[in-house]
Amino acid sequence: MEERVAYALKNFFTDKFIYETNQLSYELSENDKHGKSKLLVNINANESICVKNFDDNSKWGIINGSKKLSLNKCVDHFIFQKNSMGVWELHIFEMKTSVGFKTWQNIQYKMRPSYLRIKALAIYLGIPIMDANITVYTTYEHDKFTSQAYLPNKLGYRIFDVKSEEWNADCIRVPMIVSEDNPFDFITCIPLQHQKIKMQRSNDNILEGEISL
Repeated sequence: MEERVAYALKNFFTDKFIYETNQLSYELSENDKHGKSKLLVNINANESICVKNFDDNSKWGIINGSKKLSLNKCVDHFIFQKNSMGVWELHIFEMKTSVGFKTWQNIQYKMRPSYLRIKALAIYLGIPIMDANITVYTTYEHDKFTSQAYLPNKLGYRIFDVKSEEWNADCIRVPMIVSEDNPFDFITCIPLQHQKIKMQRSNDNILEGEISL
């Protein structure tokens, strides 16, 4: 591990900051009302940092807690990995049972504070992260997007179905500035790479999957 990174991990954080380093694989898990998910992530790098359950320890106490902005939400897990070219990558994981329009919107809003916090954390660690080297992953069992081109909603807006635009295009838009009048209108956003991970339900009723970075 780079000296600067190792020093920061040892000295800059409390015991609540849960991480593992330099493993050949990491097992990520999530429990929710729909059951349990487990994802095995295989690593192809000598240097890596896996932060688990970041959503449990991501509140900094100075961030606006308004539900409208969703800034207190955060992703489940993420991994920093230094690739064979010596470039640091960021892999962000959100684990779901099913994904539809509402769930995808929640993931987008959750990505805003996650992106900003993880970027700030990377600065603490001395890890340079470019947006081109960030990939977001969503684990799921069922795809529940509508086949309709547009969706009505209770506010009267008509929303383009992101199934054809993002879910199938391997892209996620992270909202930075959102219209005051229309919560579905992202005035500025950051597009990041996105990969879907289809999970399989085991005999023990656990959603399981595996991926290699």
